[in-house]
Amino acid sequence: MLAIQAFLSAFFSFLIFSAGIHAAPISNVEAGNIPVRSGSAAKVVVPTLAQMRTKLDVRPNTSLFYSSDLDGKGTCDQAKAWAAKHPGKNYKVLEQLWKDPNYPHPFEKSDPAIRKEFFDVASKAMAELSEGTVHVVLCPWDGSKTKDWYKESVWNRMEWPTLQDNKKVKTVIRVNPDNDAEVKILGNK
Repeated sequence: MLAIQAFLSAFFSFLIFSAGIHAAPISNVEAGNIPVRSGSAAKVVVPTLAQMRTKLDVRPNTSLFYSSDLDGKGTCDQAKAWAAKHPGKNYKVLEQLWKDPNYPHPFEKSDPAIRKEFFDVASKAMAELSEGTVHVVLCPWDGSKTKDWYKESVWNRMEWPTLQDNKKVKTVIRVNPDNDAEVKILGNK
């Protein structure tokens, strides 16, 4: 009987202790500079645009954007391959601009809606911080239709409008990943 009482006492203590841990509210903290909402179901909070700008190191005349089409033209790898053909220019895509390269990792592993929101804000921040001449690797264009990119892309929704409003950006050049052809899409002709 004494053994049963000891077992039940230990068991109930464990349950109460465990329930206390799970029921305790999570405070608003920044775990690794990533804000977490309070509550029983902690959720990663996407940084504000102002916060995001402090996480990026964007130098003048080095911004390299990209946006792929349904055929996979205009990918990050194609943008980096194009940049490698221009040594000394130091062109960089978003993933190369983080002051802390590990900063975006928790967001990359979060649910798709958080990931999308994070990269929307990050892309807009990069476009706001860009200066001088900017390049974008996009799918090949059709004749004179040099602004015929995918309308739902981050490029079209976030980056392109922000670059157009950015007074420090003087020129935007579109690059064809198939043949490295270039066409100016913003700036003096």
